[in-house]
This record gives sequence, C-alpha cells and structure tokens, in this order.
Amino acid sequence: MSSVNDLLESVLAKILGDPAEATAYSEDPSGYLAAAGVADADLEQADLGQVVSSVSNELNIAPETTQTMIEVTEAPAPAPAPAASTSAPTVSASASASSSAPAPAPAPAPAPAVAPAPTVEVIEKTVNEYVTIVYEGDETIINNITDNSTTFDVDIDGDVDGDVDLNIDNEVT
Repeated sequence: MSSVNDLLESVLAKILGDPAEATAYSEDPSGYLAAAGVADADLEQADLGQVVSSVSNELNIAPETTQTMIEVTEAPAPAPAPAASTSAPTVSASASASSSAPAPAPAPAPAPAVAPAPTVEVIEKTVNEYVTIVYEGDETIINNITDNSTTFDVDIDGDVDGDVDLNIDNEVT
C-alpha cells in the first residue's frame, strides 16, 4: 500500500463489499482492523471522507447511501477563530500630544490549529457507522456491531458465597 488511505480503502472495500467480511468485522472490529494493519499505520494523512467516497464509487453504492456515510464521517474540529478585539486602544490626550513614539504593532494572529489525525478508535467508530448503514437489514451484522452490553456495579459488604446467573432477553416487543 502506498498510503494510509490506500490501506483504509482496501479494508473498507472488503467490509462493505462482502457480507462475510462484514460479519467477521462485526464480531471483533478492533481485532479486524489490527489484523489489517490499521492499528500500526501512521494515520496522520487519513481522510475518511475521501476513502468512503472512493470505495462507494468502486462498489457502486447508491448515492443516497454514500451521502449518508459522508455525513457521519467525523470531520476534524475546525480551528478556533482568533479572539477579535472589540475596543480600540485608549490613549489619553496628554499622552498623545507629548508622545511621538509609534503605536506598537498589533500581535500577529495565532497560527491555525492543525486538526489531529484520527485515532484507530475514531476509525473503528466511523466504520461501524458505515457498516450499520450499508447492512441495515442484516440482523446478525447489526446486532454484532451494536453494543448491547450492560455493566452492573454491585456493592456488597461481607462474604458472598454462590453463583449469580443473569438471563436477560434483549428482544424488542
């Protein structure tokens, strides 16, 4: 692969173009991306919007679906705008009459903040969104991607002896 975007295009094309690959991805997204080399890649130049557009064109994904995927792609946060001065410097009449020194030059504008490279976690979250959009009707893939786990914090004082069995049905009726 010549770039991180080529790597991401290859991985995404496999996942979005093959339900078996999507199922494998949905069972262990972090492991799948790590095995594909995404976790070891330099993500500095990653452009998920460009990657999803390219893969959508390659796989002939419907334009509406492509647009939805582009909309969920996490864009880097824009650089904060420099604070604008709302008041002019004040100079007293006596100081302006007696002073011949030039006014100080305004401070230079701060350099725009560079958007951070996406993390593997951001890429995983975004690919999860893509998979959810493309495989909308596939319950196996969607259920694997959707985290239905529940954490129970149980504060117990003293000794506890025995087993705890939880039988929770997540069926929607």
